[in-house]
Amino acid sequence: MIGKRLLAAGLVACAVVAAPHAAPAQQPARDTVRVTGSSTLYGYATRVAEAFGRVSRHRTPVVESSGTGGGFARFCAGLDLNSPDVVLASRRVFDSEIEACHDNTVDDISEFKVGYGGLVVVRAAGAEPLDLTRRQLWLALAAQVPVNGRLVDNPNRTWRDLGPGLPDTAIRVYGPPPTSGTRDSLVRLALEPACEADSYVAALPEAEKRQVCGALREDGAFINAGEDDSDLVKRVAGNPEAAGIVGFHVAKEAPDRLGYAAIEGVTPSVEAIRDGRYPLIRALYFYLKDDHLGRVAGLKAFVQAFLSDEAVGPEGYLVDEGLIPLAPTELEEMQARASALGGS
Repeated sequence: MIGKRLLAAGLVACAVVAAPHAAPAQQPARDTVRVTGSSTLYGYATRVAEAFGRVSRHRTPVVESSGTGGGFARFCAGLDLNSPDVVLASRRVFDSEIEACHDNTVDDISEFKVGYGGLVVVRAAGAEPLDLTRRQLWLALAAQVPVNGRLVDNPNRTWRDLGPGLPDTAIRVYGPPPTSGTRDSLVRLALEPACEADSYVAALPEAEKRQVCGALREDGAFINAGEDDSDLVKRVAGNPEAAGIVGFHVAKEAPDRLGYAAIEGVTPSVEAIRDGRYPLIRALYFYLKDDHLGRVAGLKAFVQAFLSDEAVGPEGYLVDEGLIPLAPTELEEMQARASALGGS
């Protein structure tokens, strides 16, 4: 469990459940599992919920898409049964979110890794291709960049401004909102490494460095596309001069409408993500409110269904939809953790 002791010891980064909280035997007070969080995992969780509803004796879980940050806000609001049982996350929980949970007596939380996904830059099928370094992506999207020894509002207007081999078209990128784990992953995987490697930024005070590396443009070059990935796909597919930032599995479902940008010379694919050649790879998680075990019918069974070989194993139905599976030892660890939970 992720608890106060781990937080106080500064070990939240490795706060993985080793001995899950066992809920006392009691009559369930709610008959439907409630799930919220990441839009990236929404489709996966919906598939699991539908399959669970068909084959189990329990009701089909209710799954909502609220973004990773929004999901944690709801999840950490309290222990009452109006709050969600599970939060989906396209990144690992932040220390600040653990603290928010503790402030509302949500002290016992179990973490489960589901698999891996890629973060991709897409364009309309047939559009002039992009081959970007992380530095070029940062210089395209950052609110401020260093020019002649000082920070200025981003002056880059076209992709060509970033390199002679890039298209001479306006930078116009549809991307995730601040509440999205995909936005956090964009900053952590793509923008921060390039930003912090810049000699000017590296010399800044730590607080200013974090601000500079995490702030995205608000001048129209980067457009907040909301949590609806299908709407982002529609916008990008309909505009050959636009680009978009989504999870790999989203783009994989629209091969006739979207094309991939290469990052650091590597075009995203299942193979390139699985073997680590593609640089923008992230782990995908869900978190369980242990105190709801035994109080919500089917909660443990749903967790086990989500982590089953049928769902997330090498031949699982979620793998068919673009999820990159865990290594066998990782999956076995997650399944053992789920089996050790209390409740039913």
